[in-house]
Amino acid sequence: MKKLFAMGLALAFGGLGLCTYLFFWAPSPKEQTVVVIEPSSLKAIQSLLRREGVLEHPFAFEMLARISGKSKKVQSGEYLFDRPSSPWQVLQTLSHGKVLLHKVTIPEGYTLADIGKLLSDEGLVTIDRFQDLVRNSDWIKSLNIDATSLEGYLFPDTYHFSKSESEKQILQSMVKHMNQAIKSLGPVPLSEYGWSRHDWITFASIIEKESSVLEEQPLISSVFHNRLKKGMRLQSDPTVIYGIKNYDGNIRKKDLLTPTPYNTYTQKGLPPGPIASPGLSSLKAAVYPKESAYLYFVANRAGRHIFSENYEDHLKAVATYQLGK
Repeated sequence: MKKLFAMGLALAFGGLGLCTYLFFWAPSPKEQTVVVIEPSSLKAIQSLLRREGVLEHPFAFEMLARISGKSKKVQSGEYLFDRPSSPWQVLQTLSHGKVLLHKVTIPEGYTLADIGKLLSDEGLVTIDRFQDLVRNSDWIKSLNIDATSLEGYLFPDTYHFSKSESEKQILQSMVKHMNQAIKSLGPVPLSEYGWSRHDWITFASIIEKESSVLEEQPLISSVFHNRLKKGMRLQSDPTVIYGIKNYDGNIRKKDLLTPTPYNTYTQKGLPPGPIASPGLSSLKAAVYPKESAYLYFVANRAGRHIFSENYEDHLKAVATYQLGK
């Protein structure tokens, strides 16, 4: 009797050891691989993972999934696995939906076209769907945005998106980041300028396109504020460029003279909407300009700007830094 008991105990421990080995152990991974799990049966998923070299004992994966009650919790999506992995590691990853996240950085000053291309190149959106959504007036209104497009409302930041997220979810996340950035600045004096939030983002986007030098942005802002107070046109080249279809990289005199809604050489006041996505610093500079009497600025050869209070000094600066005289 004792011998039978001992044999039974040995078999039990042996079985437990075998299960532990099959469920939880895997050789040291040699590499990693990306696997896309589609909605399908557990058997189809385990077969795929075996073909991809992720599971060496797929039957153990299925057994563990059923024993643990997680067979119905496996989620589809794009995953990054060690090759090979233990059945337990794979089950934990799939049942918790630990999908692969793609890091994408949207630089300050990117336009909708720039952002769409970047996200499309990363395989996160289809460009047609993106372009339809960012100009869908009903959907934009549902985001509490009073605008005809999402230009300027997608906050430039570093994001981590999965390919299982829809275009709507990605855009909503970027709009949420913009709202959070605006909120972080606290109460701002929009009424002092007679602005709506849309006007503010529009003004900030012009600052962003004029200069990425953070310490210059409050001065750029002061120039535009001073011009508006005097009833002068903003005369911002980036606004003209935004209104040119198929811009080839060169701005010509005829472009400055051709009226478009965004040409601030021919139109007074602000353009009808943002021309790019402004960052936090340009949003802040727009409502908190530096005190100055400057009305003009011109870029020098070092990527910064020379500021002038009158047109005569401005022409001298243009001659020196643009014309090389």
